[in-house]
Amino acid sequence: MILKRISIYIIFCLHFSINFAQSVEWSNPQKIKSKTGYSQIVGESASGIYLLRCKDNSFSRDVIIEKYKSNLAQELSIPMPININGILERVLLFDNTIYVFVSAKNNVSNKIDLLLQKLDENLKPIGNAQVLISMNSEEIDNKTHFYIKHSSEKKFIGVMFLSNRKEKNNSNLNLFCFDGNMQQQYGKQYDLPYSIDDIFITSYDMGNEGECYLLIDYPKSGVKKKGSDSRSFFLYSYSLGMDKMLEYEVGQSDVFIEEIGMCLNNYSKKISVAGFYSKDNSKKVAGYFYYVLDLASNELITKRFETFPLDFISKRYNTKGTDDLSDLYIRKMVARSDGGCLLLAEKYYLSRQTYTYYVNGFPQTNSRTVYNYDDVQMMSFNADGSLQFNNTISKSQSSISDGGYYSSIVPIITAENLYVVYNNDVSTEGDMMLSYANNKGLIENKILVKAINTSALIIPSETKQVSSNSVLACSLRDKRFTLMRITF
Repeated sequence: MILKRISIYIIFCLHFSINFAQSVEWSNPQKIKSKTGYSQIVGESASGIYLLRCKDNSFSRDVIIEKYKSNLAQELSIPMPININGILERVLLFDNTIYVFVSAKNNVSNKIDLLLQKLDENLKPIGNAQVLISMNSEEIDNKTHFYIKHSSEKKFIGVMFLSNRKEKNNSNLNLFCFDGNMQQQYGKQYDLPYSIDDIFITSYDMGNEGECYLLIDYPKSGVKKKGSDSRSFFLYSYSLGMDKMLEYEVGQSDVFIEEIGMCLNNYSKKISVAGFYSKDNSKKVAGYFYYVLDLASNELITKRFETFPLDFISKRYNTKGTDDLSDLYIRKMVARSDGGCLLLAEKYYLSRQTYTYYVNGFPQTNSRTVYNYDDVQMMSFNADGSLQFNNTISKSQSSISDGGYYSSIVPIITAENLYVVYNNDVSTEGDMMLSYANNKGLIENKILVKAINTSALIIPSETKQVSSNSVLACSLRDKRFTLMRITF
């Protein structure tokens, strides 16, 4: 659970026909002041494309906001135009209006406020900032993370965060919902018998009727332990109509959940929860599990734990002479229109590399961190939790002391197909690869961008699917920052 995971709802229906038709567009390359510069794509509307730039990947302070035309030509690049001394929490795009959420201390009331400042399509502030939430400074501080999401139809905006309680090893779960006019629909607070440091939030999503859903886990013992502690996992569901928080435990007494994810299906009104488990808490995956919550009845209609068969292990992960299925991390879960879901999981792990260098003729020894991103497992589940198909996208990416900046994958879900884009060689500007999967899990590969024609590296963490068939991505082309668009 090292990397952030984002699960989106798309009606996913794969066809038999193979279609690799796509186009790649590039912006003009830009010089960047530092290799540590990060970018975040806010989105695209009729007025243009909006992007954030920051020297660190928190995007909390000293943020630059940029506007590009639809042809990827840069139009504006300015410091974030807000006069609030606070922490930038989230930036969302609604039609041609940009919503900037900032948390800041109110020196008059001595409270921490979550404020909204709207910007127009030309990045000019619209009116004054609106205070959405106020909390006592004893409850939250500058380390508090606000989870802010909108529903898929953009009719509601949800805010979720944890706050402190006076009692030791206790905290509060806070849920807020606002309509399109930013009028509060509800504000709820629930007691949790754990400290904030012991709580891990995997997923948070907002439904089209203002309901919210969460995946949270806690230490089983109630006390955080060093190393690999045993955790309890729960799915939470809140709807305005019932005005009640429902809790569903995920797991079995004889297994240890190693990885978990969630996706909301607004079409079939169901939530799928899936992941991998081990038998001995060793991170070596023994099988998968699959839950389905029916939102109409609020009942778990599917609960399934399955072990991986031996032929599955040997066929999928024997390329390196091992059947070890450890270190699998979910990168994407996509709801299928029939109530099932598609899951992409990547093998990711760290290793240490020792090297020797000389100072004044004397040998010195040091070590560095190697970031390894290997094969991607693609699994498609039926509504009953049975495995429709599974297959592997074979790749091997390793880089040193860079956080895996150019490693991992870019999943692209269209109405017909699943595509996965990744760099073939992250140590140099090599080929950019494209893998395709049809509805039977058959995978084909091709070169999306040939290094012999264009030297480029896509940055997987700085991409965003902006339409049903188009993805915007930040990249390094000829060693300069370049915005790119892939259209299918």
